[in-house]
Amino acid sequence: MKFAIVDIETTGLFHQGHGITEVSVVALENGKMETLFHQLFNPGRDVPTSVEAITGISSELTADKKHISNSLDELAAALEDRIFVAHNVNFDYQFLKAVFEKEKRPFRYKRLCTLRYARKVFPELKSHRLGVRCDFLEIENVAKHRAYGDAMATAHLLLHLMSKDEDQHILKKLLGRSDHHIVLPSNLNEQDVIALP
Repeated sequence: MKFAIVDIETTGLFHQGHGITEVSVVALENGKMETLFHQLFNPGRDVPTSVEAITGISSELTADKKHISNSLDELAAALEDRIFVAHNVNFDYQFLKAVFEKEKRPFRYKRLCTLRYARKVFPELKSHRLGVRCDFLEIENVAKHRAYGDAMATAHLLLHLMSKDEDQHILKKLLGRSDHHIVLPSNLNEQDVIALP
């Protein structure tokens, strides 16, 4: 399987009204990693000081960068024929999908959520946030809360989860599900939600 591990940094939590400041895509294939894409972007709006405090990405840092809409060819090439992987995948996926669709370009990839995968492989653990998972598994993150550092850490996490997932049974099950799945809080059973009228 060919994976594209993606991480983005943004000016806020929702793609409506917020912009992308950084994107990294790391390829994972046959246990080997390769950086396919890494860029800073001008989000088209100010970067809030609360976001700058977490990521270190400021309005000044992005002021002379191009908008992500100018890099869609390179980004599409990095994602082509790969499974789109991210920790809390719908966040990254929906932001990027909104940018592509605004430019009237297709954006449809099979998705894998490492947060969801971690919950299945380690059901006894309460927190599966990327930083907590990496600390527990002693995965080094060279740049926390930056796209490249988080993408590389997620790639290492995926390798670890696959090594613990005998015959990749859980992985295959997650990939076989609908592309429209949602990530539920750990105390909610998916079947209970599906059964709601």
